[in-house]
Amino acid sequence: MDTLSYLNGTNFAARFNIFAVITRAASLASPLIALFFASGCAAAPVPEPAPAPTPAYSTAASPEVFDVTGTLQALRDNLDAIEEETGTELGISLYDGHVNGYTGTIATLPSWSTVKVPIALAAQQHCDVSDAALETLIEASIEWSDNDSASTLLQCVGTQHVEEEVAEAGATIDVNSAFGRSDWPLASAARYGWYLSTRDEDNEVIIAMHNVVDEQQWGLGALDDAAFKGGWSGDRLDGSWHSRQFGFVPMDGAALGVAIAARSPEGSYADTIEALDQLTAVLAEQLGVAVRPR
Repeated sequence: MDTLSYLNGTNFAARFNIFAVITRAASLASPLIALFFASGCAAAPVPEPAPAPTPAYSTAASPEVFDVTGTLQALRDNLDAIEEETGTELGISLYDGHVNGYTGTIATLPSWSTVKVPIALAAQQHCDVSDAALETLIEASIEWSDNDSASTLLQCVGTQHVEEEVAEAGATIDVNSAFGRSDWPLASAARYGWYLSTRDEDNEVIIAMHNVVDEQQWGLGALDDAAFKGGWSGDRLDGSWHSRQFGFVPMDGAALGVAIAARSPEGSYADTIEALDQLTAVLAEQLGVAVRPR
């Protein structure tokens, strides 16, 4: 999955300092993984009811705030042009709490590391481990996409609880034990992304989605105050390369769930990143949101 696949990417070493990221992940996450197993991993006891958290954004986005269908229609010509220029296939889905729309050439891909978000949230609810171990594993899984940390969380929580976590959003995913291979349609990911905007803004997973490392701040990472997670890998069966992201974008006191994906039939990581950068730029223009320079 992501970290290992990055090492095989032709253009990655030149573009990103992956070795620094891996060293950081290994030095911080590995001792906690050992502590995690040493302290035992069991289903958490049923907690006492807690006060309802305060969501970061309104949980009832108004249809007047977002025109999902109109935005996607306006993006269609741009999307076609980006595909032609970059030699990629693109897809995008938006969800505003009311309308779940999609446009593009690809509607689904393997989840790759985007599924680490529901894994982490499910682990918070169902893994009986120390707060310190859980916090560090979540940070490693989300902020710099450490695969070993995410695997440790999944071993504790199990695939069923992850599927149930996604179902809380009215979305679906069939989680594979090799979690990155789990098929996740963009429409489902966008719906789950919007749902995350209704969670407590102080949740460690949401905080981590706002603090993804600079090396992974492509695509949605350019949108001001976006909470997001990316996933990327090559497909050994056909030689293509996949890059995808999902999350939510704050707008006018509410939030928009977004999922984007690019596939390069030629297996080019760089082309998929360029395509998603361009797609995000035109999306930002349509939505009227600020873009951070990379």
